[in-house]
Amino acid sequence: SYLFNSCKAKEMESENFKMRDVVRSAFAIPTYFPAAEIENAKGQEMVFLDGTVWANDPTSEAIRFAEQKCPECDLY
Repeated sequence: SYLFNSCKAKEMESENFKMRDVVRSAFAIPTYFPAAEIENAKGQEMVFLDGTVWANDPTSEAIRFAEQKCPECDLY
């Protein structure tokens, strides 16, 4: 599993992708579209499928990310 992260993208070329490629990856739904083969800013090619393959509701992933970024918060 992989979550695109704009904070990491600003810090590391390996995490920096063109927005059109991120969107293309989000629509790489098996049975409808092929896997997305995209490159990061370093020129490394990666293959992605739509996130619903492993997380049907991305809300739980967003909450987990927020908890990691701000463990002392109790808003979620």
